This record gives sequence, structure tokens and C-alpha cells, in this order.
Amino acid sequence: RVLFRSGYGGCGMRYFILKQDPAYQAVAPAVLKWHHKIDVRRIQRMHAADFPEVQLLLIDGDGRIVFPDVIVFPFLLVSEMVRDVIWMYEPHTIFKKIVLLNRPGRQKALYYMPVLEQVTCLDPSSDISPDRRHIRHCVLQYPAIRDKGIFFIGNLNKQYTVLRLDAAESMFHRRAKGIGLDPVEVKEDMGDG
Repeated sequence: RVLFRSGYGGCGMRYFILKQDPAYQAVAPAVLKWHHKIDVRRIQRMHAADFPEVQLLLIDGDGRIVFPDVIVFPFLLVSEMVRDVIWMYEPHTIFKKIVLLNRPGRQKALYYMPVLEQVTCLDPSSDISPDRRHIRHCVLQYPAIRDKGIFFIGNLNKQYTVLRLDAAESMFHRRAKGIGLDPVEVKEDMGDG
């Protein structure tokens, strides 16, 4: 099942915030004690070397765990198939391997943590919470994102991943599961809103 709501940006190109499909929220792995191992604010290219190549993280859950192709919380984790799609659109992306392990249920899965480019691209007309953790209405400035297929929104206190329509379609054609998309507006100019 894919959650997908259509929306065009002002430039004619469609962009979306990547999120978890609500149908997977109750059954997707819940990562435990990740704060001590991964500082989400440092998932940036300039800090990529600070993360080990492979990391083990424990997950909570009973026998009903489903491993979707995308996990967005506490930070972006993707399956091998989605990693390959990201490489098609952003070939310089760095990935770190993350092994998710549920000891009681003896379930495990290999995911990849993409270290995407952080792009300062929010238009002043965006509606953002005062603590810069929640975007209520997202408007992107097209000149800042011009040819990027997937990236993190910069200058926020929470990780938001933006995906261009063609990259999303490539994932859907490969039957990616667990992906939700929220359309965003895109402005052609870098105006004041």
C-alpha cells in the first residue's frame, strides 16, 4: 500500500516530503536507545566519517514486526532496493549500514542510512513551528533545489526528506512498501513569500 497525494510545485516539477505510510506505523520497527549512538543533527556529508560503516541498533516489537522499505523515524533508513534508487538520482550519496535486531523475536534486517545533502530551501511563506521541528505547510524555493532528486531540508531541528516525483515513481515501480508522500509547494523565485 502506498500513501500518495498528488500536488504540483510552482515550477511544474512535483516534490514530496517522504513519510511513513500510516498503515506501517504500528508494525514498523521501533528503534531503541538510538540517541546514544546516532546524533540526527550530524547526519550530514561533512560528518559522514564520524559514523561507523556498520552499526547495530536494537528494535522493539513483538512478532508482528514488518520491515518496510523506508523508515523515517528516528532518522531515514532505507532498504537495499531504495538505496539503489537513491544512487540513481544522487550518485554521490554516502550510505552507512544499520543492522536492526529484535533479540526476543530473533528478527533482524539490514538497512542503509543515507547521508543526503542538506539544502536550505524553505521559502519564508512556509509555516514552521517556533522550535523548527514541525512543518505545517512546506513551500520550497526551486532555485535552491534545481536538479536534486532526494535531499534533506536544511536549517530544521528535525530530519525532513524531500523526494522528486520521478525518484518516487522509481521506488513505486520496484514495489517499495511503507512509503508515504506529502506534496509540497514549490516557488520558482526566491522571493519574500
